[in-house]
Amino acid sequence: MEWLRKLLRDAPKTEDGNLDIDTVVDQINKELPKYTVPKEVYNTIKRERDEASAKLADAQKVDVAALQQQLEDEKAGRAVDKGKYAFLTAATKRGAKDPDYLLYKYGADNIKLDEKGSLDDEEGLFKSLQESYAGQFETDTGVIGTSPNTLTTQTTQPVFTPEQLRGMTVDQINANWGDIQKSL
Repeated sequence: MEWLRKLLRDAPKTEDGNLDIDTVVDQINKELPKYTVPKEVYNTIKRERDEASAKLADAQKVDVAALQQQLEDEKAGRAVDKGKYAFLTAATKRGAKDPDYLLYKYGADNIKLDEKGSLDDEEGLFKSLQESYAGQFETDTGVIGTSPNTLTTQTTQPVFTPEQLRGMTVDQINANWGDIQKSL
């Protein structure tokens, strides 16, 4: 409050030697905003400070070890998910009829990825799976698999190409509809 003392010391005096109250009040009104904060601003800042203090107290209560463990668990889960995805993608590309079944039989925990995120020894892995579960893979001959009672076949090439279909008349399409369905 040094500024107020200086104002009062240097305050003008009236003719009878008393302080000129009106002039002092005007000077105080001009200088006061430089040294004080309005009550609304003070209350807002105080409320923000109290909220920040409460958040800090809550943050200090957090169990860092538990959060670290949760983070490690999430990383491990993500690695398993990446392995499953790589396995399922590779199994699909290799003609597996039911990649999820092969994943179940192989075991998601057994999947190992290299540093690039690809399956480690993919060739050997699927060679082994094709030997053990031959019925789960399509073959080049078109034989999908056998069941005790039936043998199903699938052609790997469409019977008609899109260009051939575009050139057909309605009568030709109707006459060859069974083969055309196989092409779709």
